[in-house]
Amino acid sequence: MDKINNNFNVYSSKLPITEGTKTRNKEINMPDNISAIVNQFKKASSREEVLEILKKAVSANEIEQLDSITYRCGDYLIEDLLRISGEPQSKILEQLNKSKIGLAPTFVDSFTFGNYTTLITKIDGMNGEDLIPFNQGYNLLDDASKKSALDDVKKLLNIGVINQNMFTRGNANWFIIPKSKKIVIKEWRGLRPVENIERQDILTSCYHTIFNK
Repeated sequence: MDKINNNFNVYSSKLPITEGTKTRNKEINMPDNISAIVNQFKKASSREEVLEILKKAVSANEIEQLDSITYRCGDYLIEDLLRISGEPQSKILEQLNKSKIGLAPTFVDSFTFGNYTTLITKIDGMNGEDLIPFNQGYNLLDDASKKSALDDVKKLLNIGVINQNMFTRGNANWFIIPKSKKIVIKEWRGLRPVENIERQDILTSCYHTIFNK
């Protein structure tokens, strides 16, 4: 358990909440329109200002609004989440990225004001298109993509965690990226510690899902 807490720090109920901006992923070279929106977020002092920035960006066709809380531009997603879910998701994705878990979206930045967190992530190859539900697009996957996904599951198990959302509602949380044809899991708030007794069952279950066997 110490190893899990040291690596991920997401199981404590005392997750630190910071008003305003955090240090963004400096390895991300954002396109100009996303970079401009992020810079505006940094100058914002309230959630109302963040919502106004998003509204203006939609009106200017800089981003596309997918639903009441989700916006997209190219490979980037902007989500307006309740803080109770947005903050843990931010922290989890940061740590997953450090561990090179390719099944997870790339954390870009997050901004917390009051009870809400605006989370920005990147999914390489999304290219402004909808993610393909796993069961609908399975035939698009090649052996390399399948092996990469299973290797990520093995990495998670070696760290001592697994994403419970991978096993809820069938394969509903599994998607295929339109351009790269790789597997991605969007939702990671279900990350939990793994008991030794369940490791092999989890690996076997994921193997059957990924290789359709």
